[in-house]
Amino acid sequence: MPDSDPPYHHHEIDPAIIPQAETPKGGEDGTPHRGRVADVIGMAKDFPSKEGLSTGWTFANRLVVAICWCLVLGFVVFSLLTPYVAQDPQSVVEDQPLGMGDQIQALYFLGMQQLPGVPESQAKEVYEQLASDSTGTLNQRLGDVILAGEFVNAEEAQQKLEVLTGKIEEVGYELTPKEQQTKAALEQLYRDYAMEQWDAPSLTEDDRQGISENLGWLGTLALEPKQLQSNQRIQMERGAKNFTMFLVVALFFALGMFGLGSILAFMAVVLAFMGYLRSSLKSQTGHGHIYMETFVLWMIGFLMISLLIALVVPPSYSLIANSLGFPASLLALVWPWLRGVRLAEVCGDLGITLRRAWLEPFAGLVGYIAGFPLLVLSAFFMIGLMAAFGEQPSPDNFQPVYEPSHPINETMESGGASVFFWVALMTCVMAPLVEETIFRGVLYRHLRDMTAWGRVLLSTFSSAAISGFVFAAIHPQGIFVVPVLGTLGFIFALVREWRGSLIAPMVMHAIHNGMITVMLVMVTTLTSS
Repeated sequence: MPDSDPPYHHHEIDPAIIPQAETPKGGEDGTPHRGRVADVIGMAKDFPSKEGLSTGWTFANRLVVAICWCLVLGFVVFSLLTPYVAQDPQSVVEDQPLGMGDQIQALYFLGMQQLPGVPESQAKEVYEQLASDSTGTLNQRLGDVILAGEFVNAEEAQQKLEVLTGKIEEVGYELTPKEQQTKAALEQLYRDYAMEQWDAPSLTEDDRQGISENLGWLGTLALEPKQLQSNQRIQMERGAKNFTMFLVVALFFALGMFGLGSILAFMAVVLAFMGYLRSSLKSQTGHGHIYMETFVLWMIGFLMISLLIALVVPPSYSLIANSLGFPASLLALVWPWLRGVRLAEVCGDLGITLRRAWLEPFAGLVGYIAGFPLLVLSAFFMIGLMAAFGEQPSPDNFQPVYEPSHPINETMESGGASVFFWVALMTCVMAPLVEETIFRGVLYRHLRDMTAWGRVLLSTFSSAAISGFVFAAIHPQGIFVVPVLGTLGFIFALVREWRGSLIAPMVMHAIHNGMITVMLVMVTTLTSS
């Protein structure tokens, strides 16, 4: 019998013979690249780990973020409902000026008559197809009377005035002294025109001035019949012709952008799935809660600056004050530094960088064209929402006919080179600079941190959609414009994700606002009396 079992021998194992797991390659900090959509879709769960996500997200920080979101949502609801707050109906409708839509329609009709190869009857046919029962304020209905006199004849204008008089008596609408004067002057004007007295001898100088002041460009058009061919009439016809040609060119340009944009968008999707189009952002920074605090501080600062300007600055200087005060709200960006985040980190997190600055404007142009088809589809969706859920105009009340607009439109009506300069500075420089820094920089960075627990694709699209909605909701243009502005913000955020820099979204924002500003300046210049 053996004395004992053979002794156990411990053998050293050479680590070199054990297959090692491949370490994923990544950036300088060792974080795996996040941008291959094909890889992301196939992953059940993406980086970072739960331990990484816990950085900075203590219970206290989560509570602060929840309070911040409550404040933001409250401001969003307030902004959406403000345009629809109940007012005294009479104070809303009396002496209401003609809207931009009325002016554009009149310019288009008049310009059509001046286009080469277009018979004079063509504008009349288009007018008769679009003509319906007059709705809106009294001035809007008087504008319809002028269009009838211009594109049909004086007898048609007189008939519309008779119908309008009956409707006023039927609903018991009380005309202001200014409205009474304007309506009576138009009745006398078309009475003269019906008798082919084209110089309207029955009108006094006060009557002419009242028509021109109260009905703007349309009023001046009524006082300058085509039968006289005065110098002012010739200038108005030439301006309307140029505007209509501009609209035709713009339409073909938009169609070309839609086609090219569809091709670019399709190429972007294919390249993303192939892994060639990558994200340039880290999924989380550990400072997401601080950036939410920064956004709320900016929001409060913006409201305080706006209120201070409204209370202190005279209305004639409010545009200048807003153009200079708006960027002052960016002082909120000091908050992350005060909370201990290094300045270099803040700039990197928010995309404030000049890296590849020479290439970013081109990337912004390509991004805007690629997103243009989606923007057009959102505009059609907005029109559908307005038709389905909007308050439909009725001949039985004199409420204004709703048309999407911005308060800056009223500023444009004062005209003048200095006004146009400050409007262009505000819309094409200050707004892209501030809004992209805050919404695609601060807010989008917070949302990407907050949703970093899931796949990159889900985090990116949800963050872009939420930031786009907040961006759209705080604009004072009404709830029906949210789909268009939200889509715009969504597209800007996707390009921000792609480029990692705010320069490209700023360029896109400037391009979009610039095109709209050019249109407003053109209409304002042509319709200025």
